Amino acid sequence: MTGIVLYPLICVAFFYLGSQALIMEWLWSKYPPKVDAFMSCPACTGFWLGLGCGALGWWLHIPFLSLDSRHFATPILIGLCSITWTPLLSNLHTRAMTYEHTP
Repeated sequence: MTGIVLYPLICVAFFYLGSQALIMEWLWSKYPPKVDAFMSCPACTGFWLGLGCGALGWWLHIPFLSLDSRHFATPILIGLCSITWTPLLSNLHTRAMTYEHTP
């Protein structure tokens, strides 16, 4: 059960850090135009972040749904699911941040 909560939250946190967070502006402000366009797309970036999180889950033995973390398809499935949940959760996060700063 922890994998279905943990993987989306980690993917969205890394997406936010790599593309919008002010604390990381020193990094993402220096992206070349093609990298910037890629990093601004939560679905594109989400797949690769999900694949990376799945690889991390492989090492930490964190299962996803009913798949064992050591199954070869688990990181790929997490990457494919990240195409959906990263845009949805990053939009929710951006709206919450905007709402918080609106007078």
